[in-house]
Amino acid sequence: MARLLNRVNAESYHRALCALDAQHSESVLELGFGGGLGVDALLTEGVRVVAAEPSESMRARLPPMVVTPGQGAA
Repeated sequence: MARLLNRVNAESYHRALCALDAQHSESVLELGFGGGLGVDALLTEGVRVVAAEPSESMRARLPPMVVTPGQGAA
């Protein structure tokens, strides 16, 4: 499911990330991140990501440096 979400949403994520223009060391809140394509792109740029996702299986895909609600700051 995550691969499908990433493939279907790739263009939208690209446009959103370009518009956001998050810089290294800034923080971004990602809500409902699905397959994690946007999270991965932000982490690659050195952006700190705080993420919330209702799906446990999608949350399990997160890299350990992503902060999720109820987890304290990394």
